[in-house]
Amino acid sequence: MKFAEYIERERKRHAFLRFDSFIMEKMGYTYGGDEGAEKLRHQAFREFRQRTGRQNFASMPTMRRWFGMNGKYRRPSREHVYEMCFAMKLDREETEEYLTRGLGEPSFQINDYQELIFLYGIENKRTFEECIRMAQRFEKNLDVDYTTSKTHSTRELQKQFEINKHMESNDFLLWMIDRAEWFKGYSQTALTYLETYKNNIIKGIREEEKKRLNDLLREAGYEKWCSEREDIVHPNTRESIEKFVKNYDSSFFYNVSESMGNIIMELAKDVYSDKFTNIRLLSEVFAPGETDNEENEGIERIPNDSVKTMSEKYLSDLFHMPEHRELSIRIAQARRKLSELSEDEPCPEWGKTLIADIVPEPLHVETVAEGKQILDKAYQDNGRRCLTVQRGDLLPLIHTAAQQQYFKEHAGDYQKDIAKKMFCEMANTTLNACNMMELSEEYELDTILLACYADKEMYSFNDVLSVYSKRGGGQ
Repeated sequence: MKFAEYIERERKRHAFLRFDSFIMEKMGYTYGGDEGAEKLRHQAFREFRQRTGRQNFASMPTMRRWFGMNGKYRRPSREHVYEMCFAMKLDREETEEYLTRGLGEPSFQINDYQELIFLYGIENKRTFEECIRMAQRFEKNLDVDYTTSKTHSTRELQKQFEINKHMESNDFLLWMIDRAEWFKGYSQTALTYLETYKNNIIKGIREEEKKRLNDLLREAGYEKWCSEREDIVHPNTRESIEKFVKNYDSSFFYNVSESMGNIIMELAKDVYSDKFTNIRLLSEVFAPGETDNEENEGIERIPNDSVKTMSEKYLSDLFHMPEHRELSIRIAQARRKLSELSEDEPCPEWGKTLIADIVPEPLHVETVAEGKQILDKAYQDNGRRCLTVQRGDLLPLIHTAAQQQYFKEHAGDYQKDIAKKMFCEMANTTLNACNMMELSEEYELDTILLACYADKEMYSFNDVLSVYSKRGGGQ
């Protein structure tokens, strides 16, 4: 069976959970197929409008897309989900389910001051608008030279929140302001896992490349050449290998053709590199595999929102999350302080300094109004780069790392159950640590990754991408 046919068969065996099916279920509507689905979507949407007091969290077409109406689907943002949960007066556990099971994202990000305030509001039956005003007051009271700290753990903050969560709002804000540097705005745990898997995958690639490099050097007589050269003290270096290869045109004894020399140098460049670049990760994990060619010729690609490739920009934004988050907090604080001044006043020096730091081209800023305009645009632009590590970001890396580990421990011997168990244990350990939902066949990505462990062959995430429509990276 061709891989695309196999994947399509696995897909048809499941009714996958997306936010539209999740929220329809919460509104009391489920369906088993396409027949009558559009009518149910409309009914669920009407129920949603009634439960939320007909609040307009977004434009009407956008909200309809949350329910997959008229064949169009769009997942809401985390802030939109918070808004609807407040409007429906959901409790902590129900809101957490909307974030984790509905969105497939982490639970409350309490390192983010706004999300901690949302959690406080949910615990104390406050409104969404009250929480936004609390967040604005928090921003207003930050020092101009505010910076975050990585030394405080989420667990420590969680413990202190549980002790102080029923304070009056003014006292709670003072408690937060005293700990302002704790609110870095992202999960260090999730980011650490992301970086660890990235580095481990690239290390695994280099280990395989080193084996191939050593085979080629052995074939070319490198070891004998080194033993005859007094100037080669450290043979296992890129410099020594380069010196060997450059002698190919004048050597009578060593079998290094120009083409082999080029291959050796490319391998040596990768093997002895100390850089763990996103480009290397993209080429290894997020490039469609060989099944994209002859095996699946003539088979229609599967359009999908769950299985995606990534762009270099998306990965860059993920790994530079700390800088983007801290910048957003600084800009938000500056905007709040400028809003208290008359627009005709001269822009304060601290405002000019911040603008000079964040805007690439030099700008001549005179008034508060000019400063606010620049910072408003910078806040929007930087906001798009403030990502949250999601299950869909981690799982392809975990899948690749688990397969690398399996091949390392069981070279040439594929046993489905052992390989699949290794992936499941690695995935669930990571997802639990990041406050995300464990692997579940409710989700299409999870099902497809599990299906890669077929009876006689193990498929990679590259193979999966080869049969899915190619779309832009990220969520």
